[in-house]
Amino acid sequence: MPVLAQAAVSSSEARIRLLPPGVPNTAAYVTVLNSGEKDITIVGAQSDVAERVELHNHVMDDGMMSMQKQDEIPLPAGSEVRFQPGGYHIMLFDLKAPLSANTPVSIRLLLDNGQSLMFSAKPQKPQSEHHH
Repeated sequence: MPVLAQAAVSSSEARIRLLPPGVPNTAAYVTVLNSGEKDITIVGAQSDVAERVELHNHVMDDGMMSMQKQDEIPLPAGSEVRFQPGGYHIMLFDLKAPLSANTPVSIRLLLDNGQSLMFSAKPQKPQSEHHH
């Protein structure tokens, strides 16, 4: 599977939630930019640190916020998609080993054009959502 080299799709601000040992699942966040002239769709994700990796989104359903698996996430030409808390995110299920704050995690996003985008996510403890 070809990896994008100096291509239209790039990533920034990649991070993964560093949770206490024994927590089997976590989420990764990243900003993905499509600076090209063609629309692209993100169709999946992979990582060696988890048994299963899925694309998810938080959606409002009957007044309740719920997490739903996404089969694809559009990435129109000249735009960016932010994977962030409360929105799109990358779920990593059944971690094979506890994450370490000093060890970045490699994640690959699969694109509908047969290419992929590999990025390194820095483990970080979840930030409090409350600002005083």
